[in-house]
Amino acid sequence: SDLQVAKWAQIKQARSSAEFGGFTWDGSPFDSDAISQSRIQGAVQLAAMAPGFTIDWTLANNSARNLSAADLANVGAALGMHVAAQHAKARLLRSQIEAATTVAEVDAVTW
Repeated sequence: SDLQVAKWAQIKQARSSAEFGGFTWDGSPFDSDAISQSRIQGAVQLAAMAPGFTIDWTLANNSARNLSAADLANVGAALGMHVAAQHAKARLLRSQIEAATTVAEVDAVTW
């Protein structure tokens, strides 16, 4: 039981690292730390309210890319899918941890 709790803590840390470690949309690398997620969500909302909206977005590699409102909607969707994928993977691994009955089975669960 203690080993399962420790393994779950390890998986949650890996999930956070993956979630906040960035994602790629249309070949461009985007940051996905908590502040970046908030900025992307805000820009998506702004773009939805402003016809003809464009923005020069600073990417994770510090280059800039001009994004239209449609691009931002797609970036927002990609961010959402990225976050959801990390949590889905973690839920699957948690079920494997909970189902494990031996130390070897718990140890075999990796991100």
